[in-house]
Amino acid sequence: MLRRYALIAAMVAALVLASACSGRTATQTTGPAPAPSATVSSAEITAMTFEERQRLIAPNFQVEVPVPSGEVVRGEAQGELAWDYELIVAAPPAAVATWYRETYTGRDWQVVDQTVPSKGAITLTMTKNGAQTRLVITPEGTNGSRVSAVLGVGTPVLQTQ
Repeated sequence: MLRRYALIAAMVAALVLASACSGRTATQTTGPAPAPSATVSSAEITAMTFEERQRLIAPNFQVEVPVPSGEVVRGEAQGELAWDYELIVAAPPAAVATWYRETYTGRDWQVVDQTVPSKGAITLTMTKNGAQTRLVITPEGTNGSRVSAVLGVGTPVLQTQ
């Protein structure tokens, strides 16, 4: 009889332990889900269409020069062969800089200078034949970037900046 009570007590203890463990597991799996990551990679950045560049930056903006999608703060033509623009992109500076490097070098541009001067800002200077561009990418808000760009096609615009 004593063995029976010992066996029943062992079974009850096992059930209590199992239910305690399953309750802990259920709490872990049904608790709040972790917040999704707000980080955007360069692969998730898209380019403006030709029509968007012409409408948002300047009517004569060059076809072959990619610009990431974002909120255009300022866009102007400096004559027929030079432009400057400023925009906010919903991605961190490192991702935006990577997007520019990958997109431009994929179109035969050469990165001639890259600096990270301060506070997470990144400056890229690139050339292609007679064209040149300088981009300054700075943090904007919690996970965005402000891009200030100057671009000249066939003219040394960077020497005057």
